[in-house]
Amino acid sequence: MEPPNPFRQSRIEFHRQGLALVPDESERRPGVAYLIKANKRDPSRRLCSCSLSARKTCNHLLKLAEEYKALVSFLGGKIPDEVFRLSTWYQLATLLARESKEKVKSVKLQFIEKGASRIIRILGSKDQDMAFYLSPGPDAGRLIERLGQVPANAVPNRAAIIEKLAELTVTDNERFFNQRGYKTNGQIFEEHFWYLLKTFTREELIELLT
Repeated sequence: MEPPNPFRQSRIEFHRQGLALVPDESERRPGVAYLIKANKRDPSRRLCSCSLSARKTCNHLLKLAEEYKALVSFLGGKIPDEVFRLSTWYQLATLLARESKEKVKSVKLQFIEKGASRIIRILGSKDQDMAFYLSPGPDAGRLIERLGQVPANAVPNRAAIIEKLAELTVTDNERFFNQRGYKTNGQIFEEHFWYLLKTFTREELIELLT
């Protein structure tokens, strides 16, 4: 029997070696927990935006550790980013990014009612079709959040969480260029609309227009 896919109901977002736990709206004291896995130069880091984490290991960090363990087990001992970079999704994103310069912040959404269902139409900066998102499930809401199509103070705000993960995982070399007003090719690619599709799982169905 195939083990359940922990991504299906996961509140996890990831970027490079960083993972974050999206806060639960029902919490009285919500917080965003972050885990930055160790690399050759730096140890692992854990931090949370809640007030309790300054005094003790909060429940958000404990929940993140639990979900991280389940994900790594499901992925055969690898972190999500490792699996993504070896996947067909990554290859597809790389190819599409060569032909399109659309960034996450430059796309627009339209909602098409079709019977009892709703289709999300994703348009580029020149109103060209980029993709249609067909799933009617909660994953559609996650897509909208990742594209930043929510109020800036919304909880959870997945777009802001992903931006924070990018900040926490920046390399020394990237920081050197960033301080001088430049971004590396890798950073530019990671801001691309097609790169966003990394977090789509087999439960998150899309129809690509290429």
